[in-house]
Amino acid sequence: MSISTKAPPLDGPGIGVDLSPRQEFAVLARILNRVGYDDGLAGHITVRQPDDTFLVNPLSIGWDELRASQVATTDIDGNHLDGPYRINPATELHYSLHRVREVQVVIHNHPRWGVAWAAHHRIPPCYDQTSALITGKIALVDEYDGGVNDPSIAQTNIDAMGDADMAILANHGVLITADDTHQAVTRARALEIRCRNAWQVEAMGTGGKLMAPEMVESLGRTFHEFNNGAFPHYFEYMARATIKADPSVLD
Repeated sequence: MSISTKAPPLDGPGIGVDLSPRQEFAVLARILNRVGYDDGLAGHITVRQPDDTFLVNPLSIGWDELRASQVATTDIDGNHLDGPYRINPATELHYSLHRVREVQVVIHNHPRWGVAWAAHHRIPPCYDQTSALITGKIALVDEYDGGVNDPSIAQTNIDAMGDADMAILANHGVLITADDTHQAVTRARALEIRCRNAWQVEAMGTGGKLMAPEMVESLGRTFHEFNNGAFPHYFEYMARATIKADPSVLD
């Protein structure tokens, strides 16, 4: 008996349902909650639409319970266009970024391990392979000037971030940009894993060995070239699990 060496196609089983933009947004919020972005009602997500409006999560709904019908729509100035609940005024941080950069997705939250590095005013070093799978530049915004609902403070944060794709916001949390929801999930998960793993390695004391910078760069570059910085099929995998756990996310 011979065994074929021909590899099957890379295509996976998909999600099993065609998601509307609001359904994809609600699924994204729940996935982010599952990978550590779970600070109660805190945090905000914006996703730019083709008509330059934005899907936004409402202030009063946790990311772990958000449904498609509860997602709000705003313009680039944060004016409410649609949706049953008010959005968080601190989303001004996102609009300040959307006004100056062509990013599709912006995520802000206070994940446990990211906040630890934010309090330390440090970008987490890379000690392991999974932590290297962050395609994009990480910046440190080294000053905390107050809540980002203030437009001037939001703009100060964006200016300090420069052209980076992600930022550690001192004494605050993290900010992540992405080209689409798939890349957003990969970046958010990988950043929180790097924050967690680096904290745990350094908590053990001396002896941890950093990955060589050229290896970190090579892994990130390969990952980006292979699938635009999104771990293949990870969004679909997490979407299937999310919908199976609570189909009402699509309502």
